[in-house]
Amino acid sequence: MSEKEREKSPEVRKPLVSSLFETGFELVESDEDEGDLPKELSDTDQDMAASISTGQALTPKAEGELDPLLGGVFAGKYDVLSVLGKGGMSTVYKVKHQDLGMVLALKVLHKHLWTDPLSVERFRLEAKTIGRLSSPYLITFRDFGVTADGQPYLVMDYLEGVSLGRKIYDENGIALDACLDIFEKLCEGLQEAHRNGVTHRDIKPANVMFLSEGSESTVKLVDFGIAKLAAEESDQRMTLTQTGEVFGSPLYMSPEQCLGLACDHRSDIYSLGCLFYESIVGLPPFIGSNVLETMNAHVDKEPQEIGKVNEDLVTRAQELGFDLKDINYVVMKCLQKLPADRYQSVEEILKDLHRIRDKNPITGKQKLWKKPDPKKKFQMVAISVCAATVIGIGSLYFANPTF
Repeated sequence: MSEKEREKSPEVRKPLVSSLFETGFELVESDEDEGDLPKELSDTDQDMAASISTGQALTPKAEGELDPLLGGVFAGKYDVLSVLGKGGMSTVYKVKHQDLGMVLALKVLHKHLWTDPLSVERFRLEAKTIGRLSSPYLITFRDFGVTADGQPYLVMDYLEGVSLGRKIYDENGIALDACLDIFEKLCEGLQEAHRNGVTHRDIKPANVMFLSEGSESTVKLVDFGIAKLAAEESDQRMTLTQTGEVFGSPLYMSPEQCLGLACDHRSDIYSLGCLFYESIVGLPPFIGSNVLETMNAHVDKEPQEIGKVNEDLVTRAQELGFDLKDINYVVMKCLQKLPADRYQSVEEILKDLHRIRDKNPITGKQKLWKKPDPKKKFQMVAISVCAATVIGIGSLYFANPTF
């Protein structure tokens, strides 16, 4: 068995799922769709992996618990059809607009948080974030309001399809030409977000959806629940997200996210690089034995080149007329440790992706993996150690924007 096959085997993947959250997170039964999860996992591992894939431990339903909204009419216009998911802050329902007949996704804040100003404001900011965006490759905002009894809610498109995580697992990595198409669309969606001062902060396979056949667009980036609004929201966001609070999903977090430092749109570019890497080779660039080890790898280790992880990619690229070195360059430039060394915008990524698709060489390549200033590297390590000591890995909050 090759090293790549060994890493993908159930014997290796199952302990990995267990180890990722062994450091203090509460692992609970979830309603999350198990479509993104390895088929070989046991029921217990499935529940654990569901929590990991959504970025937080989900709240279990009490046995026999009946949801009071099911079967009723919400806000005077939405027939509540079913529960799509439930988490620590909110529940998402499948609903139908009574007048328009549209099937949509309704997200409501849990009752015990209605009187919590911080939770309500975060919820409002999520609505404001997705409400200002318009792209065929982003989830569409439909409605926001507060019911007569004080329950905040927002309404978005209901998407039927599969996630990128499911496709990566089923196909053991996605074909290079399909990858280029997917990431061109994701870059166009992120271009709209970044143009409006929105940093997603949780780009991962579970947050990229492929819609059912017949839809206008085949790919959508979803979940802006922990997105950051720049400029006008900066002072307010400092209150909502205190320095040192860590948001995101460990396998796809930028070094600055891992260290609890300020993030901008270039953090999304790093996460996009992680996603691109995994889509091509079938595995994320860094997999530690636990959360802290994974985060430290983002801060301090270089990923292996995609052609060395899977040597078959060289032949596949040649058959398609692509230069694998150029594809590797795009991925690795996204994955640079310092934001200033990455692509500075998704427009720059798009230009290089178009060059690859048109079979033109990428020109003006910069030197990658520059050796950091020893003083700066020491500072990064010191910050990382202090953060782990003061915060405690068990208290890190990996937010799940959908639930």
